[in-house]
Amino acid sequence: MKLILKILVGIQFFLYAFNIYSQDFLKQYELSLGFSFQKQDRRLFDFPNSDVIIAREQSNNDYQLELSLKKIYLDLNKFSSAFGIGYSMNINKFSRPFNHTYFTGEGTFELRYIENYVIHNLRLYDNLQYKIIGNENNSFSVIIPVGINFALNKHIKGTYGNWKNNKWLVELNNIDAHTGLLYTSKSATLSIAYRILSVQKIDRAIFYFILTHDSTADILNNKYEINNIDNIKVNISYKL
Repeated sequence: MKLILKILVGIQFFLYAFNIYSQDFLKQYELSLGFSFQKQDRRLFDFPNSDVIIAREQSNNDYQLELSLKKIYLDLNKFSSAFGIGYSMNINKFSRPFNHTYFTGEGTFELRYIENYVIHNLRLYDNLQYKIIGNENNSFSVIIPVGINFALNKHIKGTYGNWKNNKWLVELNNIDAHTGLLYTSKSATLSIAYRILSVQKIDRAIFYFILTHDSTADILNNKYEINNIDNIKVNISYKL
């Protein structure tokens, strides 16, 4: 039932995007480039060497890059809404132990450490905007971007040795919502927003039973969690 629901939601968004982009495609659409950074998720549960792992860690933040095309489909006085579709990449450099059988299927839980862990996503989002001051050429607006990320590929590279693994898949990675301010100057916009909600699929590549002696831990039994780690996003758009 849950799989059917996910498929129906995905189909609805794709049909929604096709309908929007097929109508007057060369009117009111924007190319957007986004960059965000967030605090690292350093949960290691009761892994015995967790203090040592965290102490030696050099990086402090995770990063996301995003490239998308969005089209305004609703424009009512001060309120507007734009649907976007694009690509996003999550970059995690926290060198935690991970379950490499997730990638290889070798049936072993040998502990190796991460140099970087990258998730490639298809991103669908709706950018809600309300103009608070200004005119057609220069204005400030409040924005609420709401997005859905579908993971397409996960790629992991080791700290020691020249090894790497990747896995192709299609799964709902997370649903997020930000809020912030947007400045518009003629055809260009600049926004900064803070994430207020993230419903995240628990990643079995890095959260798995070997990290805890308590196999009944909620974080391991649930499929999704609300994971509101601090995240700030900067986005630049240009109307074509």
